[in-house]
Amino acid sequence: MVHSRANEIWIYFDNNKEEGVATCKTCQQRLRNNRSYNLRQHLRKLHNIDLEPRPEELPHCSPQPYDESQIKDLLKVAKRRMLEDQEMAAKRARRCLPIELEKSTMINAVMGLVVHDGLPLKIFDSKYMKALLNPICESMSDLGGKEFHITKSRCHHAVDLVADYIRKSFASDLTWRLLSLKFESFLESKPGIRRVIAQYVDKGQVAAHILGIVDFNINSSEKIEKKLKELLDKFHIDMKQVIAACDYSRPSWHGSEMSNAEYMDYIENGDPSGRTLENLTFIRLNMHLLSKTIAALPLFEQRPLIIENFVNDDDHDDDDNDDDDDDDDDDGDGNDDDFEEDETNSNSKSPTT
Repeated sequence: MVHSRANEIWIYFDNNKEEGVATCKTCQQRLRNNRSYNLRQHLRKLHNIDLEPRPEELPHCSPQPYDESQIKDLLKVAKRRMLEDQEMAAKRARRCLPIELEKSTMINAVMGLVVHDGLPLKIFDSKYMKALLNPICESMSDLGGKEFHITKSRCHHAVDLVADYIRKSFASDLTWRLLSLKFESFLESKPGIRRVIAQYVDKGQVAAHILGIVDFNINSSEKIEKKLKELLDKFHIDMKQVIAACDYSRPSWHGSEMSNAEYMDYIENGDPSGRTLENLTFIRLNMHLLSKTIAALPLFEQRPLIIENFVNDDDHDDDDNDDDDDDDDDDGDGNDDDFEEDETNSNSKSPTT
């Protein structure tokens, strides 16, 4: 038994609107009347009466065909969108350059611009540099799954890490060595700016490390000395290790190696060009290293250094140096032969412990 109209449901129920219930006329069961679904379910399950319309009883509605003008407009829109998509795809293909670049290569290149080429760190906060680097960094972030950015602060932190590593390496080389400090101008420096170079003898060769830069334009020698001590403290250098200091008024080139005997002859005879020892004034070993005219004492080969050389009391007189030299004499004859150089001692041990 099938009924298709929805209002026919009340043939089987009495509707009590005040109480909000519907009473089945067949079994007198009371049901809520707010939904017709539960009423139809009751009739179908208990009384085998199905009020749901069957598919064949539903009216057949044929869709209204499109007008030809509408079809043409739709085709024009679809064609225009297809052309726009093709054009954008071509632009994206031109923008996506096939570049093989690893993150480590990118970092080394950026740090090389700062450390070797002298590019200022503030350049990485420039909007023009960001326009160049950000697309590359975003591509690396997408590939690696972790954000990657190049900024002034990150580069500064990286430079600090590298500098700290180099300082530690230099500090291990300079531990317990007799040092000669060299203050030298360089090609890109301003007047009065000197770089500090620590020289020492290692395995019969003259070695050197550039420690940093000191400004000699400061009027107070005490302030200059303070700046130097702060620089030496970074490398854990005791002032008692420094046996000489010299100030070069013009830049010179480093990198050549020579034996200790050649170095002593070089000092004794002077620079053939007459420029190395020009305008240099010799000073005593134990005077203050810094003044407006820092003088020079040449670096020389020393006997193996012992820790006791660094633990002498500060209140010793300067004149006691002669007694210390006599105590260090291995032959016991009282002659100071530290400055002598011949074939027998040219290969002596470097001044390290």
